[in-house]
Amino acid sequence: MIVNRRTFIVKKGCAGKVVKLLLSVNEGMKEAPVTRVYEWYISPSDQVTWEAEFKDLEDYARFSKAWVETAKRSDILSQFNDLTVSGGNSEILRLYNPG
Repeated sequence: MIVNRRTFIVKKGCAGKVVKLLLSVNEGMKEAPVTRVYEWYISPSDQVTWEAEFKDLEDYARFSKAWVETAKRSDILSQFNDLTVSGGNSEILRLYNPG
C-alpha cells in the first residue's frame, strides 16, 4: 500500500475554500477510493493536505491519468491557483500495517 500526500500553502483566509476544492477532486472518480483532506487545526493555519491511498504505483498512475483526463480538472485548478501560493510538497510513502 502506498500513500500520496500533498501539502499546499494557502492564502490567508482561503483554507476552507481549498478544502472544498480538494474534496471535489474525487467526486465521480473510482481510481482513489480512500482519500483524506486535512486542514491544519492549530498552527500553521496556512496549510491544507490532500492524501490518497493506492494499492501500488500502477494504481497511482491510473489515478494520475484519470485526473489529467477529467473535464473538471481545469476548472478546479484555475480556482485552486487563485487560493494558493507556491510551495508545499508531494510525498509518496509506503504504508505498513494498514488498518
